[in-house]
Amino acid sequence: MADEIASWPSAGGLKFYEVLKSSQGARKQPLLIAISSAGYENEGPYDELFKRATRLLKGDSRETRFLPIMYTIDDPAKWDDVNEWQKSNPNLGVSVSVDYLLEELAIGDLEDAVDTYRAQLSNAQGLTPEETEECWQRAGRELDLLEVEKWIS
Repeated sequence: MADEIASWPSAGGLKFYEVLKSSQGARKQPLLIAISSAGYENEGPYDELFKRATRLLKGDSRETRFLPIMYTIDDPAKWDDVNEWQKSNPNLGVSVSVDYLLEELAIGDLEDAVDTYRAQLSNAQGLTPEETEECWQRAGRELDLLEVEKWIS
């Protein structure tokens, strides 16, 4: 499990991720789970995985062992809209409260750290609303979670 990969330092973080991935080369069913909210470390493992996920969702990839699951708001311009946050925070109200995120937003406004909070609160990074819609249309159908369960069991 690779956690908070958006905060892993650029080149060094990407090299470390690649070492973790290559260490599973001899396994018949390798599994590496990388999780993170969006971040502000550029050109690290998060950015690389985001690019790969975008290519896959657009149909421009031949990868067969990569399953990106991305939670993000539809329109990056609405990053501070509390009504949009459920889309990028599926556990909202369970492991993180709306009040906590509102406080973080207030801190971001006070400290002029908007980019950091924009990334962390909404996972808004890189795709325009049109590109997001294109990715979902190219995916062709809604994902059946029971079907996914068969794949991983």
